[in-house]
Amino acid sequence: MAALMAMVCLVLLILPINFISASFCGSSAIPFSLETLFDGQPVLGCARPICFGSNETGHPATNDAIFYRINKRSDGYLRQESRLTKPFRPNDPRYSIKQTADCESTFQSDSCHGDNRWAAGIVPLMNVSAYPIALQCCSLETLRFSSDRGFITVNPGQIVIGGEVYKNGRQYAFDYIANIRKDVQMDGIVSYKLNIRRFACVSPDTSQQRGNHKNLTIMQDLISYMSNKV
Repeated sequence: MAALMAMVCLVLLILPINFISASFCGSSAIPFSLETLFDGQPVLGCARPICFGSNETGHPATNDAIFYRINKRSDGYLRQESRLTKPFRPNDPRYSIKQTADCESTFQSDSCHGDNRWAAGIVPLMNVSAYPIALQCCSLETLRFSSDRGFITVNPGQIVIGGEVYKNGRQYAFDYIANIRKDVQMDGIVSYKLNIRRFACVSPDTSQQRGNHKNLTIMQDLISYMSNKV
């Protein structure tokens, strides 16, 4: 009986944790960083950029982000924003931009491939080298205009951070993690290959400025960016 109980405990240690308690950025936050711990566990960083994820009052559009602790370490986090998002104003451009993404109900995908999707969650595993990766993907039509920034591998002990992109002191874009692939070497070492994409993301205050040279320059930057010239 003791041997049987020990075997049951071992099986439980390597099975995926209940999906209900799994890590997820939520429908109003975007994955922007990933750290690979020395044991291969991923830590997914999520953020609400200034152009996405808020309701008309300036508060988060949703509060459905959730994270899990594995081996006493959180498998993800929601970045604490240093600046408050201002409430929407009349004719605010954010009214015309969907502020929440359409997300899968659980970790049902092995890839979030596509120019309008991102990897919003990674299924937590006690033994990351024993099982393939399972992702929870979100989609947003605004991302159809995003550009591919390439792939990068995150080995144990490394971290990749995207997020806000600035030019001449002004934010004009946001780099996010579109897709994640897990690679396991013969010796059990785990690394993750990320596809980074970039979409236009400017301050609502900046985009509402009219009739001045600064606003014209910003719009020119965005047009150039969309043409992949920036």
